[in-house]
Amino acid sequence: HFRLLFFDQFLGSLDSAGKALGVEKEKPEVWDIRIGLLGAVHPDYAGSDDYDTSLAPYFRINWKDTIVLGGRSVRARIYDRQGFSVGPVARLRGGRDEDDNDYLRGLGDDDRALEVGGFARYRTGPYRLRLTAVHDVGGGHNGAVVEMGAGVQVPFDRPWFLLMGKATWADQDYTSSYFGITARQAARSGLRPFRATAGIRDVGFSLSSRLPLWRGLALVAVLNYERLLGDAADSPLTARLGDANQLSASTGLIYQF
Repeated sequence: HFRLLFFDQFLGSLDSAGKALGVEKEKPEVWDIRIGLLGAVHPDYAGSDDYDTSLAPYFRINWKDTIVLGGRSVRARIYDRQGFSVGPVARLRGGRDEDDNDYLRGLGDDDRALEVGGFARYRTGPYRLRLTAVHDVGGGHNGAVVEMGAGVQVPFDRPWFLLMGKATWADQDYTSSYFGITARQAARSGLRPFRATAGIRDVGFSLSSRLPLWRGLALVAVLNYERLLGDAADSPLTARLGDANQLSASTGLIYQF
């Protein structure tokens, strides 16, 4: 389940990189359809220092740059002028199984979450700003998450990469689901109880690139780093059994019709 969430984050970085690097149309006339295959290296769970590899198909459907369906998310632009756009978003966040890693034994499974909310983006020249706020309505973590980001394409004159700095705030329900340990979970797992509260979950950056190869075929790549903070870093799952420094990377081929 964590693998699926990672790929959704990866796809979001690719979408931004394609436009920032000028290798795709700003607005498709009607339909923009892409398919591909992606491979990734990522932590077993948020806070883990054990890494796994994954292979997953890719698809993205964009209608007039207004409605975009890709991976496990859908968003719609209801306002888009002078580089500023806003609209609603819905996405499915993968859960976490205790079989994903030995350190999760006894903690039980976390169900998938259906997150709904809104987004705002601003673009001027080589610079990007993003804000996304969502709340789970599907009974997964039952919490709220706010994601903030600022980026720049480099180098300015002939860009090859999009560099994004980012931060995530999460409320107590979200943080408790993925980093907290109840008394019952402690008795089953052998870990000490831990009460996780709201706060900044992480800060980090991503470096993404999209290289055209032949006609609609492109090679894509993303490098991602996150530093867990607050209770996400202090949780026994991270401080004792894992690592607050989280690295992930992915690459693959995508064909744009």
